[in-house]
Amino acid sequence: MLTSPCCAQDNELTDQLQHAVDVLARAGVRVDDTARPAIDLQRSHHVYLMLLRAATGTGLPDQRFAQHLASAAQRAADDGSYRAFVDRAVTLYHRDWWQLHNEREKMRLAWADFFQEYDLFLCPTAASTAFPHDHAGERPERTIAVNGRRERTTDQLFWAGISGVVYLPASVAPVGLTRSGLPCGLQIIAANLQDRTCIEFARLVGQELGGFRPPPGYD
Repeated sequence: MLTSPCCAQDNELTDQLQHAVDVLARAGVRVDDTARPAIDLQRSHHVYLMLLRAATGTGLPDQRFAQHLASAAQRAADDGSYRAFVDRAVTLYHRDWWQLHNEREKMRLAWADFFQEYDLFLCPTAASTAFPHDHAGERPERTIAVNGRRERTTDQLFWAGISGVVYLPASVAPVGLTRSGLPCGLQIIAANLQDRTCIEFARLVGQELGGFRPPPGYD
């Protein structure tokens, strides 16, 4: 099962997703555990964050924009924190945005090449199963427990961005419970405009693996 240096991933979740893929393989699905698009997934994530926050930052009032502009100017060039991405993205020059968009288009071509050989790309939906809600403070400072360590909740954006940044359709199929009894889902990514393909595969996965099962105490 695919993991990424962009975010720590819960071992129980990874194990359950891998179990689901193994079951599908035994059911006749042809699986290649080494298949990857010819892109740098970490760079893909960085491009996603920049384009995402550039888009969501367009409605900020002038005062907030000025704060981000001042904060971005003080950031070290190697500052890879989530707040640094937000500061830079919100205050992008159009020239810089266009260069990022051009990178995105090159990644779209790489994904298109990948789907010439493969029908679907299977990966996690998130880095962990459900976690307790925490509304204290601001989002960049919030953390969740992953394998006994505290990790940033914003790291979870990686799995949303892997398909979103390149406009690819994705569905999520329930694939059982982890050892701790929490439900998890498998993300199914298809080629451009092949929405029905990933939706139908998600239906078949649910049929093969039994569909959604509520955790103990919630049925």
